[in-house]
Amino acid sequence: MKQFALMIILGAVAQVQAAIPPEQAIELCRAEQNALRRLNCYDSINTQTAQQQTSAGTTITADAPKAASIEEEFGKEHRNVISENSPDQVYMTVKKVSYDPYKSLIVEFDNGQVWQQLGTEYYSIKVGEQHYVKRAVMNSFLLGSDDGRKAIRVRRKD
Repeated sequence: MKQFALMIILGAVAQVQAAIPPEQAIELCRAEQNALRRLNCYDSINTQTAQQQTSAGTTITADAPKAASIEEEFGKEHRNVISENSPDQVYMTVKKVSYDPYKSLIVEFDNGQVWQQLGTEYYSIKVGEQHYVKRAVMNSFLLGSDDGRKAIRVRRKD
């Protein structure tokens, strides 16, 4: 019987919250002393907000990214929102190889991307070779080649 009464109360709270702005509904939920009721109150606000957004038709169709811009943004995902259609691996040709004062490798590719090695282990790379940069775990990237050599951890410098 208590559960039935709780369901009726939560339904009434949800209907009342539908009539007031989300900011005021959050304040009402914050004032609730019972943890379960407070959680249900916040959940009802969240579902109502989501329903309002989908009913309002918030679809993003303008300015679909081109393949070239997707490649340009590869490696900058931690700075921006990650796109669902971003590639997991990109092949590029080496344009320039240099080292920083700490002997970390700095590689510039033909598409203008510059990648810096994280660490100082040796990696054999020459101008004109084709290498890949692929996505690794925890928003990191690996530089490697298809000939079976090791891969090194890198980050996008530009």
